[in-house]
Amino acid sequence: MKLRRVILLAVIAFGSCLLSQAQIARSGERPTESGGLRMAELLQLPTYRAPQFDQDSARLEMEQSSADLRAYLFAHTIEVGLDIIQDGEHTQWSDGTEVWRYRVRSQGAKSLGFFFDQWKLPRGAYLYIYSTLDPTRCLGGFGWENNNERASLPIQPILADDVVIELQAPKGSRPRLHLQELYHGVRSIEGLLRYSNPQVGSPRNLACTPEVACYPEYQDVARSVVVVVTGSGYLGTGVLVNNTSSDGRPLILTASHVMEANFSNGLLSPKRLEEEAEKSVFFFNYQTPMCDSGIQPSTTQSIAGAKMLGCHPFTDVALLELNVVAPPADYQAYYAGWNAEPKMDVAHANIHHPYGYTKRINLALSPLNYSTYSGSGLPFGENQHIKVPFWDLGTTASGSSGSPLLDPEHRITGVLSGGESYCGNRSHDFFASLQRVWESEDAEARKIVAALDPSGAKATTCAGKGASQGGEQAPVRLTNMRIAPSNTRVIELLPQLDRAKLLGSDQGVQEIGESYRMAAGSKVYGVYVMLSGEAQSGDELVVNIYGNGGATHLGSQAVSLESLVTDPKNKGKQVPGAFKEIYLRLPSPVEVTTDQVLCFAIPTATIPQGISVVHQQHSDLAANSAMWRVANEWQPYTKYQQSGGLTLWVDPVVSNATLKSPTLAEPRLKITPLNGEQMLLKINDPSGSATYSLQAYSLLGEPIYSDQCEGSDFFVFPRNMFEGLGVVILRVSGDGWQESVKALFPKN
Repeated sequence: MKLRRVILLAVIAFGSCLLSQAQIARSGERPTESGGLRMAELLQLPTYRAPQFDQDSARLEMEQSSADLRAYLFAHTIEVGLDIIQDGEHTQWSDGTEVWRYRVRSQGAKSLGFFFDQWKLPRGAYLYIYSTLDPTRCLGGFGWENNNERASLPIQPILADDVVIELQAPKGSRPRLHLQELYHGVRSIEGLLRYSNPQVGSPRNLACTPEVACYPEYQDVARSVVVVVTGSGYLGTGVLVNNTSSDGRPLILTASHVMEANFSNGLLSPKRLEEEAEKSVFFFNYQTPMCDSGIQPSTTQSIAGAKMLGCHPFTDVALLELNVVAPPADYQAYYAGWNAEPKMDVAHANIHHPYGYTKRINLALSPLNYSTYSGSGLPFGENQHIKVPFWDLGTTASGSSGSPLLDPEHRITGVLSGGESYCGNRSHDFFASLQRVWESEDAEARKIVAALDPSGAKATTCAGKGASQGGEQAPVRLTNMRIAPSNTRVIELLPQLDRAKLLGSDQGVQEIGESYRMAAGSKVYGVYVMLSGEAQSGDELVVNIYGNGGATHLGSQAVSLESLVTDPKNKGKQVPGAFKEIYLRLPSPVEVTTDQVLCFAIPTATIPQGISVVHQQHSDLAANSAMWRVANEWQPYTKYQQSGGLTLWVDPVVSNATLKSPTLAEPRLKITPLNGEQMLLKINDPSGSATYSLQAYSLLGEPIYSDQCEGSDFFVFPRNMFEGLGVVILRVSGDGWQESVKALFPKN
């Protein structure tokens, strides 16, 4: 018998207060007996074969449906009606565990999503859904923590067309598990579910749209933006929004058409909208931690199910409430503010998930205006939309629908309906206006206003807020990495040590770790680890947490590396150098009782052969934060390797982190590529000068370019005039100060 179980120490026991319907899945490899299913056993399983349909016609219809509207329709709904308990294969393991299995096939599907309309699991029961071709490609386990009043649960898609639904439950259990609908992926959503083979960068039609991580000033409000995957097969964007009571009510603002596949036909029945909300899944924090599209972030932070509070097709605005009391603390949720009296002559930003890819940002520097967004079958009223005539940075795409338009204070003024922008022509897009919702007397519009302004004080603005609770500071992701936004891929900025040298194979190193100074009262909720390489089936990663500089063992957690296993369909080929983020969520937070140094460590013996922990080397020994455990004693990495310091890309999620590792001072000037044609020079000026002037010089002092701006804190300038000049000096003057920054434009 071979039973694989999650590694948990008693100091980190499962808590009993986990939130319902957060699509909570326990970490670690799927438990199996005798190595899992053999082919002969697989062939004998009861099998549901989805009816075939014309996928080419469906694909064409989907492409046409999102030509102007910017929701991404990717899935075809199939009514199933499958009772897994009654009709599935029922076996019992030697330890008494009862197992039900049912095979589900939908030939040619690029992905499969699921909606269980009967869901009730006893404590200790877990559901897994895994590919028959590659069992390491697995969703789950989803357990009793996901029980809810509606007794239903949507499950995010998996990249497979042939899966096994497997329920493991304690002996004598009476679970309920009924699959109502199957969502056959006709179009790809690999932007969201890339697994081990992410595209380096992003599709060509997103090349001009940078990662939101490239703009640190937007990092708070960026945490409010989510991917929305609906039951009708739409993928769009939504935003967690604050209300005037600032009570943490989990409200999601999006576009009406994201929630209804038949929107363009005017078929918006309340019952259908409620069903769509219930079947939807919302992904938080799907964004790169650094300014590089080649990094594959974790997709483990999701919430399943919501209820519809108001849907106003006349303006294309919808408001939902998630089926949780609040997003889990380690989601680091931010509740965006809003402004129903926007100024049209100021710069605006847009944060979104085009095609379901990682979170991107657009900037519009020119004045906006009200306009009519019209199209065949669209129910929008006259002058109900805010028109963005031109994007100075970025563009929207299918999947961006529902994303927020943000004013200079990062408050929502509208949500995206559609438009015609793309990288070759960054004009124009239309956003459903909150102001028009506030002005409307329609019953659905009033429901939206009442939820966002529950006091009834007729407020037209609301500030954003972090998700602090009970006096506790909201958790934040700490990092010791020092990588400034750049147009160079992160992997090229981080030359990696030989694996044997990193792990100290010749030094007898037992564990490698990253150290952080924590204050008394801090709480550790989880740990991000950035990895490179290729895992094998069954590989796991273990992280230990030590306090008092390594003297006290506080806990341990394991996570499956299934997302790093090479896709068999790709014939074993991997994208070279792709970095992949793994998140280990602790079942309950580790509390820090005194000011001390914590070490987040990985036993070297447990690191799979093909895997390495991404790291950054420093020429300065003082910049070291990495630790080695040799002969059961923790010492700085520099004691054994004195050529320089080292930082492991191991980032804890911590609340009350008042003694976090020091961060670099925000530079006065920061230059960032906007796209292949333009550069952005951002000014950090606490005094807020009224006017700034820009002068560009060669190293010889020859003037190249000059500009002046008033009322904004950035310059946008063409990069083609600098190409091939080598080092260029950019000098900015404000009120009473002058500062320069160097930029490199390599010579041909």
